[in-house]
Amino acid sequence: IPCVPWQSQTSGQYQRRVHGGHDGQIWGLATCPIEGFERYFLTGGYDNVVKLWDADARAVVDTYEFEIPAGQRKGEEIHNCVWSTDGRFIACGTTSSRVYLLTWEADEESGDRRLEVACSHYMPPKDGRETEEVSYLRFSPNGSELAVAHMDSNLYIFTIEDTEDGVNLAPWEPLNHRAAPTHIQWSGDSKFVKTFTRDYEVVHYQVDVEKRRTVFYPYIPDPDHVRWADDPLIAGWDVQGCYCKEWDGTDLNDVTMSNDGRFLFTGDDFGLIRVHNYPAVNNSPEAHSCHKGHSAFVVGVEMCRDDQFLISCGGNDMAIFQWRLIKIRTKKEKVPTAWPLV
Repeated sequence: IPCVPWQSQTSGQYQRRVHGGHDGQIWGLATCPIEGFERYFLTGGYDNVVKLWDADARAVVDTYEFEIPAGQRKGEEIHNCVWSTDGRFIACGTTSSRVYLLTWEADEESGDRRLEVACSHYMPPKDGRETEEVSYLRFSPNGSELAVAHMDSNLYIFTIEDTEDGVNLAPWEPLNHRAAPTHIQWSGDSKFVKTFTRDYEVVHYQVDVEKRRTVFYPYIPDPDHVRWADDPLIAGWDVQGCYCKEWDGTDLNDVTMSNDGRFLFTGDDFGLIRVHNYPAVNNSPEAHSCHKGHSAFVVGVEMCRDDQFLISCGGNDMAIFQWRLIKIRTKKEKVPTAWPLV
């Protein structure tokens, strides 16, 4: 629950204004790309709700509580969220193997915006297996496809269709992996998609959007011809400096870039936010700055679309942190010149 210090005009003493938050673990995090709302962000918790926040006001502006699916004993646990680049849809993945598409559109008469569910899709478990969670979500750059990484070792791709009955998620043939994929990145032209898996493999696929088909690509695409969109994976030459020397492969949870491409922010198992220059190729302690706050694994970091605030969520500590990004130019930029302040 965020606490905002403020000074009383009558007494001059500092008091605290407390805003309501989640009452469960917080894993889902997405920032808003809609013009005029670049400082809004959405969080999803294990309490069956998603909340939309205004970073300037540090307050909740909208809340959506999910209906409990038939046959399910408890409410949804939102494990991850992502907002499409065009701002039309928000995707939420759950521990119950469901994907929800939400909208946040203005009413034609009142102009008020409300979070609403447009459609959902359930991915049943394999025979003899327990239900497993959606591990990651990523829209294609134009927002017409949604890639879903799943702990059942599949990557699912859906085409978002507009039908007479509303919006529909049309599934492609699942892409089976040797280990569960945990992160996704599309190329800027949507002709490639790559995943990072639990056995530390980066897997590439060629994508044909028109035919809704994919083909395994056994090589690393030429960086002179392929430009990758959105945040990078947590493995690759451009993030190798994010791994401290004593770490194993599980300690880094999430990375996000500033929109100008200068900085890379990470969340790790030690409750820390680290700031690197991008690309991050040096893992010495002098090459990044470290910032404390969370008391549990930092499971999500996302940059607001105007680069003013970094948002982080701490999973088990049920905390959402808002950091201000201050860019300072120096003659010798040996360490990142971005200093987040709570």
